[in-house]
Amino acid sequence: MSKQFCNDFKNDVLFKYLLCDDLDPDCIFMLKLFIENILNIKCHQITVLNPDLNPKYVNDKDMVLDIKVKTTSGDIIDIEMQNSTFSKSHYCRFWQYGTTLLASPKEKGKDYIETMHPVYQIIFIDDIDKDNLRLIDTYRSTNEEGLVEKYNYITRSYVQLPYINIIRKQKG
Repeated sequence: MSKQFCNDFKNDVLFKYLLCDDLDPDCIFMLKLFIENILNIKCHQITVLNPDLNPKYVNDKDMVLDIKVKTTSGDIIDIEMQNSTFSKSHYCRFWQYGTTLLASPKEKGKDYIETMHPVYQIIFIDDIDKDNLRLIDTYRSTNEEGLVEKYNYITRSYVQLPYINIIRKQKG
């Protein structure tokens, strides 16, 4: 039996190990690359909130495959890989994840304003939304005129991985 090197970014295990160790400079580089370029947020320090994702602590039977990051400003960033297609079920699941992060309990003795921080979701998905042909498709709460809601606390970005091949073909 020959060993094969797995280099498919859509592979959940590779994805998890690539991004989960905030003590590894390569992991931090990749996290910063994604966060700063997809969300346009400057990162000064990144802390991975799921210590059970660190390769030193992972139990193969209990894999958690998303990454939660906290920036120095307190913003929470959820990074997830979906090796699947868009479906109503997935959209509902992504909303559930985002609202769960947003509704996490406030710290006792502190005001809502002190404990509320924006939540960002980066969802890498192995599908293309035919109605939104772009590599990165970002959503925020807006009014009828398209103005982003004041104090908007949740932003969701889908990175449509198959679109990379479309860009490659267009660029030659």
